[in-house]
Parts: sequence; structure tokens; C-alpha cells
Amino acid sequence: EMIIDDHGYLVTVEMSPNFLHRFDPKNLTTITRIAIPNANEMSIGYNQGAYYIAPNNQNFIPIIESQNLTIINNITMTGVSGPRGIMFLNNGSTMIVTSNSNNSLVFYNRTSLAPVMYKFAFSQPVHYAGPQSEKYIT
Repeated sequence: EMIIDDHGYLVTVEMSPNFLHRFDPKNLTTITRIAIPNANEMSIGYNQGAYYIAPNNQNFIPIIESQNLTIINNITMTGVSGPRGIMFLNNGSTMIVTSNSNNSLVFYNRTSLAPVMYKFAFSQPVHYAGPQSEKYIT
């Protein structure tokens, strides 16, 4: 997955080795490449100045502040196996993670702004195998 952050960078994660990449969206020149302390990064989301990185083989999502690129918190991924997409609703108060291995969408509610924290709310099965991502539809 790729996102465009508030700084205008095109941002993605590399599965192996584990890096977050920020590119100039006009010419794809690498702006920043930092190591992420997990293995097999699968997905990236962005909300309110922070990157949310979902690793395939860990049970937490690190939240990385987009200005200084430091980890500001970790979210426990209850109910997720094989995360593939991260999406935010309601101005960031709800986070949805696709769970590829158990065919579901997993919903989290934000419980704190400082530090940012989300807690498991519920899981919704999908009627197809291996959901990969979510998209906004208006």
C-alpha cells in the first residue's frame, strides 16, 4: 500500500527488509528511508500526523510520528491475523484493519489522543476470502 501524507510525501513500507520509505511524489526521489522494528510489514495507514504500520507476524501496530519519525505508541491488534489494510473513519475515532487470514474487518475505537491509543471494538466477517484493503465510497 501507499499513502500521501500531510507533508506531501508518497509513503510506503517494505516487507523485507523492514523499512518505511518517503518519496517525492513528483520524481520518486527517496526523501527518507528508516528501519522499522518489526518483520514483514504489510500495510500502512495515515491519520492526524502519524503513520500506522501493520506487520504480518506481530500482534501490535506501531504508531510513528510523521515529523520526527519516532514511535509514539503501539496498538495491540486483537482479532487480526494477516493485516492488509488500515483505514480511519469519523475523523480518526474509528480504525478498521482488514484481517486477511480470518476473512474479517476488525474495528477499533480511539480511547486516547495523547498518547494516541485504540482499543478493539468488534470484528465483522466478510463473505469472500482474503480481504486486502478498504476504500472510501461516497
